[in-house]
Amino acid sequence: MTESVFERAVTFQVRQQFSEAAELFDRILANTPDDPEICWRASICEMHNNRPDRALALIRDAIRLSGGSPAMARHEANLLQQSYRIPEAMAVLERAVAKAPTEVETLAMLADLRHFARDYQGAVQCHMAVLAVDPDNLDAIDGLRGVHFSMGQSDAAREWKSLGAEKRAELEFDYGPLVLSEEVSELSDAEYARALTCLEAVETMIARREGLNADHVGRPAGQWTCDEESRSLYRLLRTRDRDVIRKLRFYAQEFSGIKLPTMEPAVDRPHIDAKVPDNYDEFLRIWSPLPPRDYLDHIRGMPDRLRLVQPRKFAEIGWAYDGGIINLDTYFTLVYVTELDANGILTHLKQRAAIGPALALEIGGGYGNLGFNVRRLVPNTRYIIVDLPESLAFSSIYLSTLFPEAETEFVDVGAQCRQLDRPGYSFVSAAAFQPGVLGERRLDLAINTMSLAEMSDAQKSHYGAGIGSLLDDDGVFFEQNQTIIGGLDYVGSFMMPYFAERSGFVRTDLPHVHAGRGNLWRRPRRDVAMAAFGR
Repeated sequence: MTESVFERAVTFQVRQQFSEAAELFDRILANTPDDPEICWRASICEMHNNRPDRALALIRDAIRLSGGSPAMARHEANLLQQSYRIPEAMAVLERAVAKAPTEVETLAMLADLRHFARDYQGAVQCHMAVLAVDPDNLDAIDGLRGVHFSMGQSDAAREWKSLGAEKRAELEFDYGPLVLSEEVSELSDAEYARALTCLEAVETMIARREGLNADHVGRPAGQWTCDEESRSLYRLLRTRDRDVIRKLRFYAQEFSGIKLPTMEPAVDRPHIDAKVPDNYDEFLRIWSPLPPRDYLDHIRGMPDRLRLVQPRKFAEIGWAYDGGIINLDTYFTLVYVTELDANGILTHLKQRAAIGPALALEIGGGYGNLGFNVRRLVPNTRYIIVDLPESLAFSSIYLSTLFPEAETEFVDVGAQCRQLDRPGYSFVSAAAFQPGVLGERRLDLAINTMSLAEMSDAQKSHYGAGIGSLLDDDGVFFEQNQTIIGGLDYVGSFMMPYFAERSGFVRTDLPHVHAGRGNLWRRPRRDVAMAAFGR
């Protein structure tokens, strides 16, 4: 019984459901009060539950029972610091340093507290102790710059700042030169013919959609619509200009939020609504922007499988790295992929793919970057993208070209997916997302990032009911959307009727460049969802 309760408590803790986890840990402690691990875990949960006194008592029990560890000492000091009990926090850390004088994280925390308490010499001592263990520790070097600045020693502060800049240059990942568009935009005759086939399928979808009722949920609505900017980009593709198609990524700003030709957020420049000049590479050679150093910093130490690069195709300009390209879009995609990994979703998908093709569905697939990376990491996946046809024009060309061996299909109104037993891609018109679209199959994974919040209320309910109807009993819906539009739970309130379990993300250490709260939806209420889906 205790073991089962422990497993449930840990699951709640991992999912950041700290109130539920704390309640279960308390039940365990009622029977086994002398378990230091339970005390420590319960303390972490109570800290997140904003119960600092209870958290402090529990961590002190854990230290008393186990003899303590540097990590436990840092946790106790953190709790004391949050209550502005700085001298007590420093005393805890000083005792921990006396036991483990080369433990870098404890030394660094003590240095920061001493700096805050204006014990400048003590802070310098701690930072120097860190450098004695790790001479390239940039945090310690930056810390020394800050301490000397606080002491009014500007010359010493500049010296440490200069050393930090040198160390960063030495430690920087090796990356190649700026890759220009003509180097990565070759399009063979077969690839061009495949792209034309995609455009023909999309035009058929649009024509079928125009015949639907004005209030049909598959028609553009809310902010998820074909505004003038989106139409102008699609119109460029419709010209079938081979140069536009081979440089497809130049025109994908509506999906990623990054204007690739200028390598900056799309909001910072006017909308691109015409073909980029053929000599654009000459401008890039002169401008020569700097690589996204945040990405280079954050992939340090990551597993090789998560070191994402963009494919060398469709004018994906950026910097050569690890056989591919890195740019801002690489970093933005990395945030989502690491969250899928940290929450066990990629593991779940791989386990399912070991039996047969896993089934994943993304609502609003953009130009196909997440669909590319999920199948790169879990090749035996059938990846379904439900989107407006104008957007499917981009993702279908992108993915069918990068995975020419994959089975692909287009699914229009009244039809259903026919190739779900084979890995590859299904491109489903938003108007075709209706009961029966998957036949008898169930989804292992559903994904939506940032577009549900753009839809009308009727569409949000429609997709919530649809995923609730189609998700397998042990499947998961990974949903991340803006929280500022319409209230703090703008999308979640539309999903709640169709799922019995909701939890937050386990967040990664990456700075989150996308707005929005992340949710994992599980245990679909299928009867309720099926009654609402397609109404």
